[in-house]
Amino acid sequence: MWQGIANFILRNRFLILGVITLITVGFGYSALTRLELDNKYGIVLPKDSPTTTNYNKFKKQFGEDGNILVIAIQTDSLYTETQLKKWKQLGDSILKFKGVESVLSEAAPTLQILKNNKEEKRFEVDVAFSDTTFQEKSIETIKKEVRGNPFYKGLLFSDRGDVSVMMIGIDENYLSDKNKSKVVLDIEALANSYEKDLGKMHFAGLPYLRVVIATRIQNEMFLFIGASMLVTGFLLYLFFRSFRVVGICLTVVTIAVIWAMGSIGAMGFKLSILMALIPPLMIVIGIPNCVFLMTKFHQEIKDHGNKVKALSRVIQKIGTATFLTNLSTALGFLTFAFTNSEKLMEFGIAASTNIMLVFVISICILPIFVSFSKRPKTRHLKHLDRKIATGMLNFIVESTQKRRTVIYLGTAGLIFVSMVGLYKIEATGNLTGDLPKDDPISKDVKFLEKHFGGSIPFEMMIEYNDKDLFNFQEFNSKKISNTFNKLERIENVQKTIERDSLFSKSVSIVDFIKVLNMAYYSNDSSKYRLKIASRGIARASSSRRQKEYMTKLFKGDIINGGFSIKEVLDTNNRTIRVRCQMKDLGSYDVAQKVKKLKQEVRQILNPDSTFIESCYNQIASRPEYLDSIFEKVPQIKSSVIHSLSKNDLELRNLLYEDRAFLIKEMNTAGFYPVLRNAIDKEYFDVTFTGTSV
Repeated sequence: MWQGIANFILRNRFLILGVITLITVGFGYSALTRLELDNKYGIVLPKDSPTTTNYNKFKKQFGEDGNILVIAIQTDSLYTETQLKKWKQLGDSILKFKGVESVLSEAAPTLQILKNNKEEKRFEVDVAFSDTTFQEKSIETIKKEVRGNPFYKGLLFSDRGDVSVMMIGIDENYLSDKNKSKVVLDIEALANSYEKDLGKMHFAGLPYLRVVIATRIQNEMFLFIGASMLVTGFLLYLFFRSFRVVGICLTVVTIAVIWAMGSIGAMGFKLSILMALIPPLMIVIGIPNCVFLMTKFHQEIKDHGNKVKALSRVIQKIGTATFLTNLSTALGFLTFAFTNSEKLMEFGIAASTNIMLVFVISICILPIFVSFSKRPKTRHLKHLDRKIATGMLNFIVESTQKRRTVIYLGTAGLIFVSMVGLYKIEATGNLTGDLPKDDPISKDVKFLEKHFGGSIPFEMMIEYNDKDLFNFQEFNSKKISNTFNKLERIENVQKTIERDSLFSKSVSIVDFIKVLNMAYYSNDSSKYRLKIASRGIARASSSRRQKEYMTKLFKGDIINGGFSIKEVLDTNNRTIRVRCQMKDLGSYDVAQKVKKLKQEVRQILNPDSTFIESCYNQIASRPEYLDSIFEKVPQIKSSVIHSLSKNDLELRNLLYEDRAFLIKEMNTAGFYPVLRNAIDKEYFDVTFTGTSV
């Protein structure tokens, strides 16, 4: 078979070169037009992993969590006319970029203050800063409205007040496009031009990390390809002492690199941090192939001097060994295709395919190019008898024959050291783990973590089965007590998170209720509390006009300072989002923190669950425990009676008034499923997700 392959290659040289040229041009065009950057994180997780499932569920309900670019400045003189106008000017200029959806800062026109118009008995939205002449509002008035609002503390400015941030929302379609994503770099360049007026700019947020690191990966890939070709070319010349051989070998790997990048694009895969390894891998695989083939060719020339015969034997004898070597390597990479991770599957398919393509290129290009070249001179064959090479080979042969014990002991020792090192390997998994500590990106991330607590999105989804409990569009005084009891639990969850130095300030529906309450009391910051908010909301809901306003407010038509209700409450009114940022920790540290936090949060959200479950398990033998459940959580009793009565008012009253009749209902088949459902309905379920998780 290999003799037939050799004859076909040597007899159809121009045809093969033409086909390879066309394929190379096609793959080159594919690399330039179809190859896209993949700059998302969490790419190697399986589709059906709980983390991926939870994150996809979150994105379906609330959208992307990582589309906010953050610019931070540290200054004690922001509230001067010059600096505040410059900060506003920067934000206004950034807002004009295509792909920028929103800009929010202390000087942004989108920063709004909710106010209570007592004369017309309605809420109004007032822009914090828009007049750059400061005729409408003085600097001190603007500072009082913004810095005096507890909602913005920890979000737009640090606790000490010396660091201010600008949050820039960027369209995900722009971040995912390799050309459009350059808007992030344009924003960076524009912001840096303001450093003379505002001080050093610090950049953070996932858009910045995604785009800048992806750009580095692409640039470093080309740098590594170029450097590896220079190094291998130099080593090839030292070994073969022939520029012709070096040129042929580098041509082979250059074509392999073009095919690799083009095939990745042609298969619809994106250039991720894994895929960026494939082009350099082609050099690592292709150069040994060329060395094997060229060395065998020189040996044959030395033996008989017939170039055509030598090339035929090279393909026949070395072709088999090279094919098996490349095949075994390709099969090794192909195992990634059988994992449950989409990105690892893509990497395995692309890598294994291109490894076999390298073999095809090597076995065709090298013999054809050599056939067109002159017969090697005697000086080109000296490497076959070089003392260093022959001496090393003789040493290996002698060692394997006469020093087997030493080899066995040495191998055992290396295995032992390797096993020890294997157990010391630690997976970090944090976003900046691959960056040096003194890298500007790492420094900026640490800067944000120092002043705001965190920089990587960390999300909680708190689900409740009763869709009417948090339906603020149809709010009434009868629901206030139960609703605010549940909201206080969520507030306690936020307090627990914020006491942890690993997290930033959190935002949820609770904060919006506090803002509403504070606005009702003329933006008195001491009223930024939930405990007295029920009274304010009840009053605000008393008139028809106010109900209409609140409906608009909680539909998200009116935005409080750039944050809308729909960002923290899903459309079914069952899932509350608690959003915050976490420090950039390793995956194991995050997993341990989430595990511990999940226990604490569930205890806060469902404080009576242990007692209720204990009583439920004993109801069958001791019916009095049903009274204990009903007394502890009256809503369970209401739900059970409502389900049993099925809109029969007379039966409902009887179940409420006659305990014996209710106990009698326990013997019916449908009672326990109804009770179980009523209990589960009162439980909160919490899910942790976000890029940091």
